Amino acid sequence: MQEKLAAETFGTFWLVLGGCGSAVLAAAFPGVGIGLTGVSFAFGLTVLTMAYAVGGTMRELQDPHHRATLKKFKTVDELIADLNS
Repeated sequence: MQEKLAAETFGTFWLVLGGCGSAVLAAAFPGVGIGLTGVSFAFGLTVLTMAYAVGGTMRELQDPHHRATLKKFKTVDELIADLNS
């Protein structure tokens, strides 16, 4: 439990620092050039880095209930096959 709590705390800190920090910079200094695209990339990269950093600790996606929920969505290959048919 302590390990999960530490992972959640660090992940939240990282998301606020990277994602919200880039949004504040984009709003406060419009000449910096980060813009909406930069803020979007910053949020995406913070989520990606935390998924790799603490993903082994947070095993919720390996839970059968979560896998059953994820199976309701189509994969990229299935979407491409639908487009081609």
